[in-house]
Amino acid sequence: MGWDALGLGRFVLPNVPAPNRSAHALWAGRRATPPKERSPLMTPSSPPDDPASPRLGAALARLEKALNALELAVAERLDDEMSLADLEEELNIMQDDRARLALELDAALARAITVEKNRDEVVRRIDRASASVAAVLGAPPPRGDEE
Repeated sequence: MGWDALGLGRFVLPNVPAPNRSAHALWAGRRATPPKERSPLMTPSSPPDDPASPRLGAALARLEKALNALELAVAERLDDEMSLADLEEELNIMQDDRARLALELDAALARAITVEKNRDEVVRRIDRASASVAAVLGAPPPRGDEE
């Protein structure tokens, strides 16, 4: 099954790689439609009764098969690199979320500690006020739940 049957088109090799471009950047958007007919260099120029014609045809078939295998390998490699880049981006997002959540958790714990200290102070003041009211009334001071 060829590239055309899969609807993938054909890759066009870049002429000269730029020094600061990644492999993905070199291949991105470089697909082209296959040529409608073979170039004169790819067609056998020898007459059909020439004994070299079958060998040349077989060599061209092997070359085409090798090029197809190369294109498939390059496409798989690019997919792997794109998958790796996507995973690295997702990891960075998750690490940022983790750091943000850790800060929020620290802030929530600090608020909880402050609320607990304030609650303890309020309980202490209520106990003191209750004892003062009980002393004024001459009743024994109430015993609250002591923690």
